[in-house]
Amino acid sequence: MINNTTVKVVVNPGGTNERFVKSRLLKSNVINAKDNFVPFGMLLNKQADVMVTDLIEGRYQSRLHKNKLCVANDQPFSGTESYKVYMVQKDSKMLLTKVNDWLSAVDVNALKRKWKIDP
Repeated sequence: MINNTTVKVVVNPGGTNERFVKSRLLKSNVINAKDNFVPFGMLLNKQADVMVTDLIEGRYQSRLHKNKLCVANDQPFSGTESYKVYMVQKDSKMLLTKVNDWLSAVDVNALKRKWKIDP
């Protein structure tokens, strides 16, 4: 059980991960990381037991650190699903066109393989 005083949960500052931990893991021993790069190192060094993160980031890190880190669930927690977007300045027509052209031409499966996200 994660929501337990003996479990050390590391959380990166700000955003949905921190809100999730602070609203649902009230009994856990929460460790606030100084930035977004610290939590995975703390898991690898056994300074923390658990981290809540985006599914895509968890999959990437578990493949990057095979046999050291793993994703405990294969679906987002209910109520935490989110979509990522690209944002550009509205008057950056050339950049917007390039991003849209790239998105329409990219091989999504190749990107998944490259970043070790999904088979």
